[in-house]
Amino acid sequence: MIIDFLYSLNIFEAFLLFGLFFSCSIQIFNSYFYHKWIDIFTPLNLFALLTLFYCVLGPIISSAQGDGSIIYRATDHREYYQVGLFAALLSFFSFKVGFDYKNYFSIKKFGLNKLKEFSLDKKNILILHKWGELTFWLVIVLQFLGFGLQTLDNIRFSGSFNIASESTFITGGITGLLFFTFNFLIVSILLMYIALLKGSKKKTKFIFYLTITISMFVRFGFRWRLFVLLLPIFMLYYFYKKTKPTISFLIGVLISIFLAFGFIQITRSYGTGLVFDRTFRNIRLQNQSILGSALKASFFDSNVFNTSGGMIHKTPSEYNYVGIAPIINAICVFVPRQFWPNKPSGEYITNLYKKLYSFELWEVGSASLGFAEYYISGGWLALLTLNFLLGVFYKRLWLWFLSNFNDPIAQINYVTYLSFLFILYSRGYLLQITFLFITTFIPLFVFTYLWNKRIEQ
Repeated sequence: MIIDFLYSLNIFEAFLLFGLFFSCSIQIFNSYFYHKWIDIFTPLNLFALLTLFYCVLGPIISSAQGDGSIIYRATDHREYYQVGLFAALLSFFSFKVGFDYKNYFSIKKFGLNKLKEFSLDKKNILILHKWGELTFWLVIVLQFLGFGLQTLDNIRFSGSFNIASESTFITGGITGLLFFTFNFLIVSILLMYIALLKGSKKKTKFIFYLTITISMFVRFGFRWRLFVLLLPIFMLYYFYKKTKPTISFLIGVLISIFLAFGFIQITRSYGTGLVFDRTFRNIRLQNQSILGSALKASFFDSNVFNTSGGMIHKTPSEYNYVGIAPIINAICVFVPRQFWPNKPSGEYITNLYKKLYSFELWEVGSASLGFAEYYISGGWLALLTLNFLLGVFYKRLWLWFLSNFNDPIAQINYVTYLSFLFILYSRGYLLQITFLFITTFIPLFVFTYLWNKRIEQ
């Protein structure tokens, strides 16, 4: 089926597809084989990997048909495929130009000081663990305040204790904010993990906290949190070892990730965790294997590329550019709706989804890639400019990280910002990105400030 689809491509589509594939692959290949060990962890390589998954391989595996059609949400997206590939290619090269633009920045304003490795004594290592542990229990307390004993359900991968929802201490709109405090667990786990690598000897506690955290993330069905948590853990380990992973290990990890994420995709139920009986029954009825179903499902999220191509195709021919509407919506996230009942709620993007999908349920659950929102805001110029600026920012972050490599908080900052690139790339909705950024980075901002004060003394 995949081969049949490739044969259906016209010359320009084939040029875009294979050009994007080889551009991203060569970037990663050169970084691994022809540069220093640490260069494999550059933001440019992650951007290339995300492009390969979301724009090159994923859409073909998940939704391409042998007759050349691309079926997603009961809609054929083939007419959007070419412009989607073109946007992806421009995004990759504009990010690359921004990343390669400059090799020197004034990085003092980032706030961290160079720290020599031998100056990190046992007391400071234990402080990192303590901060992580306190953050973990703060989250648990806040979850209990908002959701009472139901919080016990949230630490289970599957099933329920059937606890009444009336057992809460705080009610009203604030419970929504309390719910998202479990994003703090990302920084909490990273603090305890890097302390463990530096010799904290708190392995049992760390495993306990990590298990609870992963369970909560799986429970709510959002795999991005697992990515933003596990990718930093992976990188911090190799920063500690000061080496790069072997090819065989990388292949094994990628296959494991695809299968694990695919298995979560086919078994997850938002708010109730993994549902096995219903999933296995459906697989048997369709005469499919669990392994095959999980592997195909692992590429499901790449279908946002199809929606993104459609958004670009219909703008501005059927839908006007939205200008600064994403920025206005993002600013409004700080204003409670009770104070501004009619505040914007993303109509600029949901109305465009309605142009793509006639069935309301398809339209409500839609999502798009970052470059799609850039384009609908200001056309190709906005797409090129914003990807370029994103590349410049991540180059500055990379140089700052190299300058402060021995600082554990610098390492946590870098890996968290790098993993957040996944959100910036895969979710083109600035309001959502802003909210996720705030709820993920608040504890990191606090501990970065405290750490700076500590090592300056």
